[in-house]
Amino acid sequence: MKQSNQDYVLTPNIPSAMFGNLIGFGIIGLIVGSALGFILESLLLGTGIFVVFTAITNIFGYFSLKSTEYRFEPKQMEYREGFLNITQSNVSYNRITDLSLRQSVTQRLFGTGTILVNTAGSDARELRISYIDNSEQEFENIKQITQEI
Repeated sequence: MKQSNQDYVLTPNIPSAMFGNLIGFGIIGLIVGSALGFILESLLLGTGIFVVFTAITNIFGYFSLKSTEYRFEPKQMEYREGFLNITQSNVSYNRITDLSLRQSVTQRLFGTGTILVNTAGSDARELRISYIDNSEQEFENIKQITQEI
């Protein structure tokens, strides 16, 4: 959490998030690299594809996480992420219907969690505040901020 001009700002825990990316994209890279290595009859080529694929996806993932920010302003929450493709969204506090906290096994290992924000008029979760340090405390802070309006 960062404090900036009276705004409450949360950013993701990058090592925690990158661990999941590394495992997920590593498995995909291993499958694709192995398949291409088998088809082309070159284990070295398959290994090279695995390493390059995993490295590239994790570099893009790192920069995307580095630019992710959840800002809590006086009347609304602003979400911004993206490295090449930028996504920005605003959610008014008076539209929030419920908040929930989720912690996967890897998030619990790193002491992080994901706060899910649901808004009126939406069947799906409007916003996922992911890989937040001290997520239980931050969940309570966000509940307090959004209930004050």
